[in-house]
Amino acid sequence: MEFLKWFRSSDAVLFSSFKASIDGVGKLGAELREAVRAADTEKVKSLLDEGADVNAQDIQDKTRKEKGGATPLMIASRNGHGDIVEMLLAKGAKVNATINMGRLGSVGPTSSYELSHIIFITLPLIYRDLIKTNCLNGVTALMIASNHGHGKIVEMLLAKGAKVNVRNESGMTALMFASMSDHRDIVEMLLAKGAKK
Repeated sequence: MEFLKWFRSSDAVLFSSFKASIDGVGKLGAELREAVRAADTEKVKSLLDEGADVNAQDIQDKTRKEKGGATPLMIASRNGHGDIVEMLLAKGAKVNATINMGRLGSVGPTSSYELSHIIFITLPLIYRDLIKTNCLNGVTALMIASNHGHGKIVEMLLAKGAKVNVRNESGMTALMFASMSDHRDIVEMLLAKGAKK
C-alpha cells in the first residue's frame, strides 16, 4: 500500500500539476501535452492537425538526450479523458510507450523542472528511495489507466494492442496496479485478455 500511495502522489504531480517542458518536444508538442492535461479537446484536435507530435515526450536527461516523460496518451489515460485517448490513438499514438525518468544516482542534476520538483520538493523524504528504484520507469498508459480505474480507456488501449503482461522496472504489471487499487472490473478485463496472475 505504501507503494500505491507513493505512485499516486508522484503521478499526480507528473501528469497534472505542471505545464509541459519544451525540452525535446518543441512548442507544438509542449502545447499538445498541456491541452491534453487541460482536457481541451478542440485544442488537441487543432494541434494534431497542425502537426504536433502525438508521442511528444520531454527530455528527462540532457546528458544522454533521452526522452522519457509522459506522452500525451499517458496523460489522457491518467485523467480519464476517453475522447482524447481515442483521438490520439487514431493519430498513431504509441500504445506501449514507457516512462523513463532516469536513475537518481547516475543521472546527476535533472534537466526537467517537473522531475526535479517531484524529487526534491513535492514528495516526502521517505519516498526518495522508491524513486531510486525506478518505480515510474517502464510504466505504460495501460498501467496508468488500470491504476486509476478507467475501464473504457483500458478497453481502448487493449483494442489497439497494449501489452497486458509487460512489467515496469519494479516488476509491476497492469493487473497488479488494478488489483492494488481494487478495480475488480479492470482485473477481470485484463485476465480475460491473458494477464498472468
